[in-house]
Amino acid sequence: MALDYRTFNAGVLFLISIHPVTAFSYGLQVIGQLEDAGVGLTRETVTFSDYSSSFSFQNVLISLIFDCIMWGVISWFLNRVVKGDYGQPLPLYFPFTSQYWCPGPSHLAQEDSDTIEDSAVPVEPASDALKTRENNVHIRGLRKQYGEKVAVDGLNLSMYSGQVTALLGHNGAGKTTTINMLTGMEAPTSGYATISGMDIRNQMQLIRDNVGICLQHDCLFPQLTVKEHIEFFARVKGLHAKHSRTDVDAMVMNSIADVALLEKRNTFAKDLSGGMKRKLSVAIAFCGGSKTVFLDEPTSGMDPFSRRFTWNVIRQYRQDRCIILTTHFMDEADILGDRIAIMGEGQLRCAGSSIFLKRQFGVGYHLTIEKQPFCESKEMLESIDSTAG
Repeated sequence: MALDYRTFNAGVLFLISIHPVTAFSYGLQVIGQLEDAGVGLTRETVTFSDYSSSFSFQNVLISLIFDCIMWGVISWFLNRVVKGDYGQPLPLYFPFTSQYWCPGPSHLAQEDSDTIEDSAVPVEPASDALKTRENNVHIRGLRKQYGEKVAVDGLNLSMYSGQVTALLGHNGAGKTTTINMLTGMEAPTSGYATISGMDIRNQMQLIRDNVGICLQHDCLFPQLTVKEHIEFFARVKGLHAKHSRTDVDAMVMNSIADVALLEKRNTFAKDLSGGMKRKLSVAIAFCGGSKTVFLDEPTSGMDPFSRRFTWNVIRQYRQDRCIILTTHFMDEADILGDRIAIMGEGQLRCAGSSIFLKRQFGVGYHLTIEKQPFCESKEMLESIDSTAG
């Protein structure tokens, strides 16, 4: 049933016109009225109304402009404070904080890491030169809980620019959850982290400008070619605004060549092998000059040759970048990691260089076993476990 606007006064019409559909509907009714009168909508008739409310088409335009501003502000606010599937909501009072309007390095990043990191965990001290570098990542008391399940439990860790930090642990150790929190895909239950001096809780938009990520599972567009993928993500990261078209094209081709996909540059992603898709994901993470790069098991699904090739690519890119790599391969962590952080049950067990960890815990065991027929594997593993620890 249509509303009879002639029964409302101007105040009521302004109030119900807060809903833009109502204002639009009334505007159409006014236009129809003017057309019936044979005068139409012109500059002279825009203020005309034969209703007792004197609510004219000009008032409709004012209401619609007000609606655009009001609903735009409400959408902008709710988009930042309502918790969704991904990301971390800002506090309700965020518009009144200076940090939101005038962002800068967080004072939390200035805290001395030596005084924060858990002394009960064997951690190799970092040099003063490392601590003063830009693009460092500091994690302090980071915790993520899903119902009763604690995925990450009070993690304290620092990762430094110019190095590859390998997060080593079995499946379910909390590595991927940590990456998800650092990249803003999930909100931490408590604790915080800073990336290049910016807090992940309220400065994620700025952090993303200089962050690249290679997810555990390929997130590629099936109908885009290798070259189009790199061009797209380079544009998303603002590379086209900083460099000429010629320079960007050269950077794109260099990125493709670095991962040995030059011959496949015009091949659709859906036609690539699993290993090639992983190479493309690594290239995307580094494109655009990202200063902090997260690689979540980047070599999974690769053959041994491709794995070693990708290791060389990662080592080549580590200059002036903070690279955080997750893996459950000890050899990969040993070869790539300038610092290795071992996680278990969501907690940091130890962190330091490969030499530091070997000195701390020994170099490990080489055990060769020849199984006899009818050998019980479970009992054998339990025996080895109890003997070797």
